[in-house]
Amino acid sequence: MEMKTALVIAFSVAIGLPYVTIALLEGGGPIGPALVGGLFVGVIVLVIWSDFSSDQTSDDV
Repeated sequence: MEMKTALVIAFSVAIGLPYVTIALLEGGGPIGPALVGGLFVGVIVLVIWSDFSSDQTSDDV
């Protein structure tokens, strides 16, 4: 993963995720906790996917 991509993902998650989590827990009703869990799983999948989809291999390092 390129450093620029990693920084964009890290800052987006660090800034946006707490606000989205609170909004889902307060206004999500009974399915709010499930939505928060899905959100966190989605972020983890995004990070793993972006790492696997990079064109750089361990031989290039």
